[in-house]
Amino acid sequence: SSLASTNSRISAIHSNTWQLSKQVPTSQAISEARLDYWSGPDARDATLEQLRSTVTVTGRDSEHLTLPRKRTPGATMARRSEALRTNSAQNATTTFKCCYRLLPPSTLLYDPPSPSHDLTILFAWYGASDAHIAKYLSHHLILFPHTRLLLIKHPATHVLSRSRSQAALAPALSLIAGLPPPASENDHRLRLHVFSNGDAATLHRLLALLGPAALPPHVAVFDSCPAPFRFRRTHGALATGLPWPLAPVLYLLLAIYWLLNLPLRRSSSLDRAAAVLNEERVTATELRRTYVYSADDKMVGWKDVEAHADEAAAGGLDVRRERFVGSGHVAHARIDSARYWKVVTETFKKAA
Repeated sequence: SSLASTNSRISAIHSNTWQLSKQVPTSQAISEARLDYWSGPDARDATLEQLRSTVTVTGRDSEHLTLPRKRTPGATMARRSEALRTNSAQNATTTFKCCYRLLPPSTLLYDPPSPSHDLTILFAWYGASDAHIAKYLSHHLILFPHTRLLLIKHPATHVLSRSRSQAALAPALSLIAGLPPPASENDHRLRLHVFSNGDAATLHRLLALLGPAALPPHVAVFDSCPAPFRFRRTHGALATGLPWPLAPVLYLLLAIYWLLNLPLRRSSSLDRAAAVLNEERVTATELRRTYVYSADDKMVGWKDVEAHADEAAAGGLDVRRERFVGSGHVAHARIDSARYWKVVTETFKKAA
């Protein structure tokens, strides 16, 4: 029943408008108005504007998180403003300011007012827009309101600069090191939500920075990943959002990369990441793992994902496979939001 209630709350804001349902109690309206700040398009109240000045960084560094701003119908604005006035707008603003912190570029931490000792790390996919990331953040904050949430973005500069990529992972290392032991051997404090091959590689880099230390007991959802390097699929993923004159250049660079590695029989970073994520060092402390994927994904092959899942299961890991129909790359939640977030919730559930 609690899951059904959660799904109904999510459905109230899960659409292109992301408007609050008229049936949401006033006490919840403030909470969900806070969440809607991330996903727009009608987050334009004065108290929400104060949050923008708190967390938005302007300047030449395009890696900083810039939250979406769109126009909104006046009626929706008035309804939300009234909900915020009816409740304590001052308290809501204070909560905003205490909850969101920009860390290094491309990294943002949500600290709930009454936090648990749990941590979720969301590895956003390569080149993901803030508007798309916001939808996933909103759902996480609804489903797990007392869990700290660390967002790690993956801009193009991380592909070209190892130092920037490592700087974005520094907060994760610190937060993981500070996690207390779980309540029982079958429980966990760490949740990983990993999108696409690029961020499977980011997780691989995080494991490398941890050195010989293993991740603490954790659970994971792999969305549209991991899979080995495939020339055309990788080009399609990296070319997303590039101006058309750069696409042929990228094709040439990938061809050179492939030709240089082929004679030496060297594996690509994607191949290495996929292999490491099934090593005992990782799976020994992983309580369960869910793969979310689709045969209609043009960037990551579903057979590759299933092969990775089969290998993980053969190694003794508790594996769940969720194959969607009709959804593209990292777009499964768009096709069937209720099913997607049910899968995430069941994967992330705590031990009874």
